[in-house]
Amino acid sequence: MSQRLNQLIREHSLTTLANRVGVPISNVHRYARGGGMPSEFVAALAERLSVNPMWLLVGEGATYLTDAGDSGGALAAGLRDLIEAMNATSRLKLGTLAHRKDLGLVRSLTESAARHAELRGRLHRQVEPVAKEWFAAWRGAIERRDRGRADDLQIALERLLGLSDDPSLRREYDRLCAYNAYVQGRRADAVDMQRRNLLLRMAETGGVDEPTLRECFNLCAALVGLGRVQEARNFAEAILVIHGRDVPDTPVARMVRGMLGMCEISLGAVGHGTELIVAAYSTREHADNEHLALMMAFAMVRTGVLSPAAVLREFPTTVSIVVEVLRAAACLENAEELKEVLGQLRALDANLLVASHLYGVQAEFVLAAIKRKRRSPDESAFEPVEARMKLTPFLGELEVTVLRCQRARLVGKRTAVGLALDAEELLARTPRGISVDDVVLATHAHNVLALVQGQPSLKGAAERATDYLSLVRSRGLGLLR
Repeated sequence: MSQRLNQLIREHSLTTLANRVGVPISNVHRYARGGGMPSEFVAALAERLSVNPMWLLVGEGATYLTDAGDSGGALAAGLRDLIEAMNATSRLKLGTLAHRKDLGLVRSLTESAARHAELRGRLHRQVEPVAKEWFAAWRGAIERRDRGRADDLQIALERLLGLSDDPSLRREYDRLCAYNAYVQGRRADAVDMQRRNLLLRMAETGGVDEPTLRECFNLCAALVGLGRVQEARNFAEAILVIHGRDVPDTPVARMVRGMLGMCEISLGAVGHGTELIVAAYSTREHADNEHLALMMAFAMVRTGVLSPAAVLREFPTTVSIVVEVLRAAACLENAEELKEVLGQLRALDANLLVASHLYGVQAEFVLAAIKRKRRSPDESAFEPVEARMKLTPFLGELEVTVLRCQRARLVGKRTAVGLALDAEELLARTPRGISVDDVVLATHAHNVLALVQGQPSLKGAAERATDYLSLVRSRGLGLLR
């Protein structure tokens, strides 16, 4: 607020502003240096200089009421009225009630309090349209990765929502807080916020409605991204039980059921998980559901029912499906399969390879290395995309190490053995409750088994890799057959 007051001082001069508002220059100077700014001063700025109180208090909207839009102007006027009502209430000498039998004073106090309550209710109604405008601006700033703007809008909305008691606005604010934290790489914080928001919504609604199911799906997806697959499975299963069999089987409910299936496959119950996904996908509505398509593609490629190239032919080429296909194809290290997958993607949209981050560059390198067209990886090409992967604690570091090892191994670099041992050390320190993705483990096993000859330090790792591959084959992960 003091910064914005200084802006007004620069426009009007300290003396002019103090004279217009009727406040000693020393007081204005103190406010401009960060001293407490009384509500009477804010009200006087609004009344005598047409300063927008909303701009002065939270830094949003036009500087002057004459320039404010319809919704912003209405809220600013309501805020000015509320400040004036607060001033009127505070001017009543409440302490004198103990010593005076003054019915006029009591009546004035009652009327002032009623006026304050009525204005508060009006302000509450006026907050909604402004909040929705700011929510849209905040979401846009988050998606553009404009961190400074996103943080400013978050602070402004926090202050604005202090003027409203609408729980739906607070829930939207909490959802965007979680989204902002996720985009900024604070994914564990984001998940904690999502979990809290979901439980609060269930407590408020007393059950599970469509928005609750969608929030559950988003929470589960975030948990899976952090490797907390068992936790995601438990949430999805619990929500579906509460949702009950008597409630219509909506697309969002099928998405949660499909998410449960993905978790089951990742935790080893491949048959049951696949059944859940196939059932959810087969009853989908005519309009393709991107999430259900991803789950079905995940099941088909992991179980080996379809090859990575066949998945691209059968399913829509969303970025999520492309990532799954590229990871699988790079893991298999089959030149013909990689050539077909990369050829299909270039023919469809070359931007898909860019959007797939590390997996597109890795797949192209693996194909070139297999065909002996590249003898040494240019690691600088991988650094920007690896930095994004490392935003996911532990799992990102592990996957980057495994993929670096694969690149070094394919071109015969001596660092490959060291990278394989680094990955082994990371796996030995896997945090409790974290599940490592099977494709990452399979690529690591491939690295270790290809490097073990003449390397005594990898003997124990090779035994563990063999045991792992036997286990996943017995579970039904046909990708690794």
